[in-house]
Amino acid sequence: MRPIALFCGPPFRPTSRNDIAPHVLETMDTMEPHGHGMVADLLTSEVANARQRIHRTELALQRTEEMLAESLALCSRIRTAVEAADRLMKINPPSFERGRAG
Repeated sequence: MRPIALFCGPPFRPTSRNDIAPHVLETMDTMEPHGHGMVADLLTSEVANARQRIHRTELALQRTEEMLAESLALCSRIRTAVEAADRLMKINPPSFERGRAG
């Protein structure tokens, strides 16, 4: 069986915005000059937001690394001070410990 060809007449060419269905107008109003629409705008916005989040995360990571380096340096200084205090205690114990030892 052969398909039936339907003849609908010449293509419709609107002469004003009033000749166009409202849902088509909404679609046309969201189109950019290059044929991109709201989806492309949304995608562009999401990519920009993702880039901002990445940048903020990189800054937070950098600050965290700086804080860790400061903490390690402080820890090292404290350890050195405790070791020096231990050495002093061995060389010259406090007087209250001398009295108990004898």
